[in-house]
Amino acid sequence: GYLFFPINANVLIPQATVVSGTSITVSSISGKPDDWAKGGELVRFAAANGSHERRSILSQIGTALIIDVPFPTNDLLQVNEYVQVWRGCGKSIDNCKDDFDNVLNFGGYPNLPKSNIFGPFGSGIRSI
Repeated sequence: GYLFFPINANVLIPQATVVSGTSITVSSISGKPDDWAKGGELVRFAAANGSHERRSILSQIGTALIIDVPFPTNDLLQVNEYVQVWRGCGKSIDNCKDDFDNVLNFGGYPNLPKSNIFGPFGSGIRSI
């Protein structure tokens, strides 16, 4: 069967304009900041077998997406084929609050200390 997704500000339904292995250009996501889709998903509406296929988005710069696994060679994603681009999660409490309004379901540790007071100097998590 088909899966139906709610349409909201975090999902776009663009057309793929350039496809090459794990690199996909989707011109209709122009204007979104870099890494807006990183960690999100690209969903192909209907593959040759009638199902939906999902790929994780590893990076997004401008309109260029890099996905984790190419589509099968016998059923390649075609130029102008419709896809869904699901926004990625930055995995921070601020991202969860400001972008998704979903702090209640945040699964991280926002108050984790940045350094280990029991370990040698320089151990622990460092901000970059």
